[in-house]
Amino acid sequence: MAKATTINRTSYEPKFIGINDARLRTILESVGLDLSFQRPESWNILKKKKFCYSLVNGRAPTPIVIVDVEKSLQQCLIGTEDFDYFKEWLDQGFKYISIDGNNRTVTLLQFFSGKISLPTGDIPLKDGKYATLNSSNNKWNTIPEDLQNEIFENISVSLLFFTVSSRKELSLLFTSINDGLGLNNQEKRNALVCKFAKEIRELAKQSTDALQYIYKKGNIRYGIDEFLVKMATFHAYGSSVETANKAALNAAYEDGPDGAGSNTYKDFMKSGKDTIKKSIRMVEKYGTSSFKNSSTLFNLFMTVYQINKDNKKIINEQEFFEWFTKTETHRLPKIAYTNKKGDTWSYETCGNNSKKLDYEARLNIIKKDLKLIPSTIVSMVDTNRTFSKSEKYKMWENQNGKCNICNKDCKESELYDSDLWHGDHVHAHSKGGMTVMENSQLLCAPCNLKKSNK
Repeated sequence: MAKATTINRTSYEPKFIGINDARLRTILESVGLDLSFQRPESWNILKKKKFCYSLVNGRAPTPIVIVDVEKSLQQCLIGTEDFDYFKEWLDQGFKYISIDGNNRTVTLLQFFSGKISLPTGDIPLKDGKYATLNSSNNKWNTIPEDLQNEIFENISVSLLFFTVSSRKELSLLFTSINDGLGLNNQEKRNALVCKFAKEIRELAKQSTDALQYIYKKGNIRYGIDEFLVKMATFHAYGSSVETANKAALNAAYEDGPDGAGSNTYKDFMKSGKDTIKKSIRMVEKYGTSSFKNSSTLFNLFMTVYQINKDNKKIINEQEFFEWFTKTETHRLPKIAYTNKKGDTWSYETCGNNSKKLDYEARLNIIKKDLKLIPSTIVSMVDTNRTFSKSEKYKMWENQNGKCNICNKDCKESELYDSDLWHGDHVHAHSKGGMTVMENSQLLCAPCNLKKSNK
């Protein structure tokens, strides 16, 4: 057995385990996948067959890289986030975390269970003979005896068992091993240990079903993640600067020297996340399979963003969504930008890009349309939420000193006791109801609490 090698606090031990060794399947079945930095299984059936064919022919030397959860846990201080991170994996029944080779892990388990078959045809044996595979003998449990014996005697799977002492080291390990191997920028960002990364991963997980018609192919999770980051950076800075380039997106993941998180993160937690979630929620509730363009979603988000910025509020989400989809269709051919040479770009063309200029051009057209939206759909937010004592007294007079719902008597001496009697908005303030006498009623506390914001 090779001697363990230690680099700083990260150590690893290589092992070769025979393909027919029961330990191999036990280990592979105990590997968990952290989607914050690892891709879900992505190989198609053809790639899986090719891998299995290469494996039984001794041409699959690349090791499967995993982290030993129990050993890593032993290096963490009890009560720390790192300790809790590794303990949670153990509590879920996982002894290892995948770092590299998830597709191979899944494929091997499927091969062992008979779900993946080897390609039909002749496979050379060491004695110069051939084993002929057909549809009746090309699965793990039906492989011809001569080929099976040769595989059992000569084929092993290479694994690297790492031990780390923190979630951050786990992230660094992932990026180091995969450096230069086709990781996209969002995969690298997702692997970072920071406040914003955790929030984006969670929101992306919540949004996958809602965005099923927009993100259907490729690396779906990371596509959604990056899109959410672009919305978050735009919400934080608007169209005043470039918010969708690599530098801006990377900066969103920097916690800063004080560890308080980036400006994008702070804005995200303050109001950006709510704006993004509201936009996605409307797509989930009212969108159809025709709502399948990411630029349309971003335009919806920019519209909600602008409404909030104008200190306005959406009164009826369904009517607003219908208004948006209708006006969006009319906006597509409109000229959004003209350069000094007289070249023009339509609203639709600008929607295919994420430059500051494209965002600004689209937003300007959206602003014009928002000026025409009916007040029954979007209205100004009434900042005055509380009725005055004189208004409350007027309600008491108008209702003959009774609760407007249950007719309970209100003593004049108890009128201003807010634990007993409330000045209420008939049309809820949260839905655009104004703080005026025409929209007021006196309610006893139990009736008002039961009414909520209906």
